[in-house]
Amino acid sequence: MPPKMKRPYGFGGGALVASGVLFVVVAFLDFRTGPPPSNGAEILLWRDSQALVLDFVSESLFFATVLLVPGTIALYQNLVDVDRTKAAAGCGIIATTIPVSWP
Repeated sequence: MPPKMKRPYGFGGGALVASGVLFVVVAFLDFRTGPPPSNGAEILLWRDSQALVLDFVSESLFFATVLLVPGTIALYQNLVDVDRTKAAAGCGIIATTIPVSWP
């Protein structure tokens, strides 16, 4: 395969790895903040005390979701020669999670 064709695979693979790492970071930060309280006034206090962490959760989720796009394209290009139907189904499932997980 020419070097020009390997670049999308490398970028897409790196994007999938970075996306996975960011989703783990989001899970860790969500665990750190804990569930919000059930009372309205306590929710406001919880939000104020966890403001920085919640901002990082939002930003990490945004970039993790955006990185799924080039990763899914590269994954499809890599798998389409093996089995077109399974590649389309699998990458279609990933592609439908992108707008669902959008913050």
